[in-house]
Amino acid sequence: MTRLEPVLAWAILALGLAVLWLGLGVPVLRHLDATQGEIARMTTLAERYEMAARVPAPAAGSIEAALLMPAATEAQTQAALQERVKAILAVAGCVLTGLQPQTPEAAGPWRAMPLSVQFTGDIGALQRALHGLESARPMIAVAAVQMRPRGRPGAGTGLDIALDLAAFAPRTGPGTGP
Repeated sequence: MTRLEPVLAWAILALGLAVLWLGLGVPVLRHLDATQGEIARMTTLAERYEMAARVPAPAAGSIEAALLMPAATEAQTQAALQERVKAILAVAGCVLTGLQPQTPEAAGPWRAMPLSVQFTGDIGALQRALHGLESARPMIAVAAVQMRPRGRPGAGTGLDIALDLAAFAPRTGPGTGP
């Protein structure tokens, strides 16, 4: 019987280690794999926003380059505006809830590309978003701002915010008439 006791002790130890591994090790490894996937997804999204936020510096003395979207089709201009606004709001810490492109309008020698944006955030996020929009190049004009508190009044749960924006592009871009 004395010969079986060490074997039995080793078997109990191995069984305990196996239970410990299955109970703690495997779930932790699964959680780490899921976390790494989420980190990779968020890194890709951040890189996409950083690329959208980069705007080449306008040529020296070129006021048009600083104020107007590049000459492109209406769809391309609207898509570029949407990506730019998404990037600005993401940097400002806002949570985007809606984007509605409006019908482009002729405004003299330019096309006005209106865009309605809805997002949530606190007053600090709204300030950062407005600063980002007003300092954006090409220029993004804020035509209207609407905000209302989220949830119960006085609960401090943030704001629902709606902005009417517009960017301008040359009327004679590719795919448009003179």
